Formats: sequence, structure tokens, C-alpha cells
Amino acid sequence: MIARIKNKTGRLNLSYLIAIVSISLISSLYPQDLGNIKIGIVHSLLTKNLLYAEDQNFYPIQDWELFFLNRKISYEVFDDEGLDDYDFDEVDILILPSIEILS
Repeated sequence: MIARIKNKTGRLNLSYLIAIVSISLISSLYPQDLGNIKIGIVHSLLTKNLLYAEDQNFYPIQDWELFFLNRKISYEVFDDEGLDDYDFDEVDILILPSIEILS
């Protein structure tokens, strides 16, 4: 790839260098505002009780919670038993980790 972006004198073309640097820094130049996104995580007690009753360490939302807490992103945890009555217009993203039974 470096051979393609060199000009006739063997030096890197400045426009290619600017393009590469701009692309690599685009996420820091235009950061996303995650404060306005409403995130919900479903914790399934039905899945745990029926399929993983013997596994005391079964807590599939733990990694998601750590991810959001480390980045200071707000989220809400829902029980799968209350999903029928929940209005999903209030959530932009709904995460269903390890959900195998919903009813």
C-alpha cells in the first residue's frame, strides 16, 4: 500500500497522508453523544431458572453492565417478566443477552 501512495520522487503524497490521518482520527473528531441514547438490558430469570438453575455464576448481563459503567453510559435493567407491560418507545436500544425463553 505504501508503494501506491508514493509520488514519482519516492515521497509520500501529502494528500494521501492527510486522508489517512483524517480517517484514523475521525472518531475523535466527531464523537458520538451517548448521553441521549436510552439503553435497556433484559435480565432473564426464566432462562436462568429453567436452563441454568445449577449454575450459580450465570449472570449474562454482567459484562454489559461493566461496559456501560466503565464508560459512564446510563442504562436500565429490565426483568423479562415485565416485558409484556413495558412501552418500548422509551428505549432506543434493547439488549437481550442469553435470552432463550421469553414467555
